[in-house]
Amino acid sequence: FAGNMMKDHIKILLPAELAKRFKVQTNHILYSLKKNFKMQITLKVAEVPLWVHGDFGLLQRTFENLIQNAIQYAVENKPIEVSIRQKNTQAEVLVINDGAGIPQEKITHLFQKFTRLEESQKMANGSGLGLYFVWLTLEKHGGSVSVESVPNSKTVFTVTLPLQL
Repeated sequence: FAGNMMKDHIKILLPAELAKRFKVQTNHILYSLKKNFKMQITLKVAEVPLWVHGDFGLLQRTFENLIQNAIQYAVENKPIEVSIRQKNTQAEVLVINDGAGIPQEKITHLFQKFTRLEESQKMANGSGLGLYFVWLTLEKHGGSVSVESVPNSKTVFTVTLPLQL
Protein backbone atom coordinates (compact mmCIF):
# COMPACT_ATOMS: atom_id res chain seq x y z
CA PHE A 1 0.00 0.00 0.00
CA ALA A 2 2.50 2.65 1.11
CA GLY A 3 5.29 1.68 -1.28
CA ASN A 4 3.41 2.60 -4.45
CA MET A 5 1.70 5.77 -3.27
CA MET A 6 3.63 8.31 -5.35
CA LYS A 7 3.69 6.81 -8.84
CA ASP A 8 1.57 9.53 -10.53
CA HIS A 9 3.20 12.64 -9.17
CA ILE A 10 1.90 15.78 -10.89
CA LYS A 11 1.74 19.50 -10.23
CA ILE A 12 -1.67 20.44 -8.76
CA LEU A 13 -3.31 23.85 -8.50
CA LEU A 14 -5.00 23.66 -5.09
CA PRO A 15 -7.80 26.23 -5.22
CA ALA A 16 -8.89 25.53 -8.79
CA GLU A 17 -8.72 21.74 -8.67
CA LEU A 18 -10.37 21.46 -5.26
CA ALA A 19 -13.03 24.07 -5.99
CA LYS A 20 -13.90 22.39 -9.30
CA ARG A 21 -14.78 19.15 -7.54
CA PHE A 22 -15.89 20.59 -4.21
CA LYS A 23 -19.63 20.94 -4.86
CA VAL A 24 -19.98 17.55 -6.55
CA GLN A 25 -17.99 15.78 -3.82
CA THR A 26 -19.93 17.49 -1.06
CA ASN A 27 -23.28 16.53 -2.56
CA HIS A 28 -22.04 12.95 -3.05
CA ILE A 29 -20.82 12.77 0.56
CA LEU A 30 -24.12 14.10 1.93
CA TYR A 31 -26.02 11.57 -0.19
CA SER A 32 -23.78 8.64 0.78
CA LEU A 33 -24.10 9.54 4.47
CA LYS A 34 -27.89 9.80 4.08
CA LYS A 35 -27.85 13.25 5.63
CA ASN A 36 -31.32 14.71 5.17
CA PHE A 37 -30.53 18.16 6.42
CA LYS A 38 -29.25 21.19 4.60
CA MET A 39 -25.71 22.06 5.48
CA GLN A 40 -23.86 25.21 4.62
CA ILE A 41 -20.37 24.35 3.46
CA THR A 42 -18.15 27.21 2.38
CA LEU A 43 -14.89 27.11 0.48
CA LYS A 44 -12.48 30.01 0.99
CA VAL A 45 -9.57 29.95 -1.44
CA ALA A 46 -6.25 31.78 -1.50
CA GLU A 47 -6.05 34.99 -3.51
CA VAL A 48 -3.13 33.63 -5.54
CA PRO A 49 -2.82 30.19 -7.13
CA LEU A 50 -1.13 27.64 -4.88
CA TRP A 51 0.69 24.81 -6.65
CA VAL A 52 1.68 21.58 -4.91
CA HIS A 53 3.40 18.51 -6.32
CA GLY A 54 1.67 15.20 -5.71
CA ASP A 55 -0.63 12.37 -6.63
CA PHE A 56 -3.95 14.04 -7.42
CA GLY A 57 -6.10 10.99 -6.64
CA LEU A 58 -4.52 10.45 -3.22
CA LEU A 59 -4.77 14.12 -2.28
CA GLN A 60 -8.37 14.26 -3.50
CA ARG A 61 -9.24 11.25 -1.33
CA THR A 62 -7.42 12.86 1.60
CA PHE A 63 -9.58 15.97 1.42
CA GLU A 64 -12.73 13.90 0.83
CA ASN A 65 -11.98 11.97 4.05
CA LEU A 66 -11.55 15.17 6.04
CA ILE A 67 -14.69 16.79 4.60
CA GLN A 68 -16.70 13.58 5.09
CA ASN A 69 -15.64 13.46 8.76
CA ALA A 70 -16.55 17.13 9.19
CA ILE A 71 -20.02 16.42 7.78
CA GLN A 72 -20.53 13.21 9.79
CA TYR A 73 -19.70 14.82 13.11
CA ALA A 74 -21.20 18.28 12.52
CA VAL A 75 -24.14 19.70 14.36
CA GLU A 76 -27.14 20.25 12.10
CA ASN A 77 -27.45 23.81 10.74
CA LYS A 78 -23.90 24.71 11.75
CA PRO A 79 -21.62 25.70 8.86
CA ILE A 80 -18.56 23.75 7.76
CA GLU A 81 -15.66 25.70 6.31
CA VAL A 82 -12.82 24.59 4.05
CA SER A 83 -10.15 27.26 3.79
CA ILE A 84 -7.09 27.21 1.52
CA ARG A 85 -4.29 29.71 2.09
CA GLN A 86 -0.56 30.21 1.82
CA LYS A 87 1.54 30.21 4.97
CA ASN A 88 5.20 30.90 4.21
CA THR A 89 6.30 28.15 1.78
CA GLN A 90 3.36 25.89 2.59
CA ALA A 91 -0.16 25.48 1.30
CA GLU A 92 -2.45 25.26 4.30
CA VAL A 93 -5.93 23.72 4.10
CA LEU A 94 -8.24 23.99 7.12
CA VAL A 95 -11.39 21.89 7.51
CA ILE A 96 -13.52 23.36 10.30
CA ASN A 97 -16.78 22.17 11.83
CA ASP A 98 -18.88 22.63 14.94
CA GLY A 99 -19.82 19.40 16.67
CA ALA A 100 -19.13 17.13 19.60
CA GLY A 101 -15.41 17.80 19.32
CA ILE A 102 -12.54 15.50 20.21
CA PRO A 103 -11.26 15.13 23.78
CA GLN A 104 -7.66 16.39 24.07
CA GLU A 105 -6.37 13.09 25.47
CA LYS A 106 -7.64 11.24 22.36
CA ILE A 107 -6.08 13.55 19.74
CA THR A 108 -2.62 11.92 19.91
CA HIS A 109 -4.08 8.54 18.84
CA LEU A 110 -6.39 9.88 16.15
CA PHE A 111 -4.08 9.17 13.17
CA GLN A 112 -3.17 5.61 14.16
CA LYS A 113 -4.49 2.59 12.26
CA PHE A 114 -7.93 1.31 13.31
CA THR A 115 -8.47 4.14 15.79
CA ARG A 116 -12.07 5.14 16.42
CA LEU A 117 -13.29 7.20 19.31
CA GLU A 118 -15.99 5.59 21.44
CA GLU A 119 -18.23 8.60 20.90
CA SER A 120 -17.85 8.41 17.11
CA GLN A 121 -18.77 4.72 16.96
CA LYS A 122 -22.28 5.68 18.03
CA MET A 123 -22.53 8.46 15.43
CA ALA A 124 -21.10 6.91 12.25
CA ASN A 125 -19.81 3.71 10.68
CA GLY A 126 -16.16 3.32 9.83
CA SER A 127 -13.07 1.17 10.12
CA GLY A 128 -10.70 3.62 11.75
CA LEU A 129 -8.53 3.87 8.63
CA GLY A 130 -9.67 7.23 7.21
CA LEU A 131 -7.49 9.52 9.30
CA TYR A 132 -4.60 7.05 9.12
CA PHE A 133 -4.87 7.29 5.31
CA VAL A 134 -4.90 11.10 5.57
CA TRP A 135 -1.77 11.08 7.74
CA LEU A 136 0.07 8.54 5.56
CA THR A 137 -0.72 10.35 2.30
CA LEU A 138 0.40 13.71 3.64
CA GLU A 139 3.62 12.22 5.07
CA LYS A 140 4.41 10.74 1.63
CA HIS A 141 3.83 14.19 0.10
CA GLY A 142 6.13 15.97 2.58
CA GLY A 143 3.17 17.49 4.39
CA SER A 144 1.42 17.09 7.70
CA VAL A 145 -1.97 17.09 9.41
CA SER A 146 -2.86 18.34 12.86
CA VAL A 147 -6.07 18.85 14.81
CA GLU A 148 -7.29 21.29 17.41
CA SER A 149 -10.60 20.69 19.09
CA VAL A 150 -12.75 22.06 21.86
CA PRO A 151 -15.33 19.55 23.14
CA ASN A 152 -18.91 20.50 22.16
CA SER A 153 -17.57 23.25 19.95
CA LYS A 154 -15.17 23.74 17.05
CA THR A 155 -12.77 21.20 15.52
CA VAL A 156 -10.09 22.31 13.05
CA PHE A 157 -8.05 19.88 10.95
CA THR A 158 -5.05 21.65 9.42
CA VAL A 159 -3.25 20.17 6.42
CA THR A 160 0.07 21.56 5.21
CA LEU A 161 1.76 20.72 1.93
CA PRO A 162 4.96 22.17 0.49
CA LEU A 163 4.33 24.67 -2.30
CA GLN A 164 5.91 24.32 -5.73
CA LEU A 165 7.55 27.73 -6.09
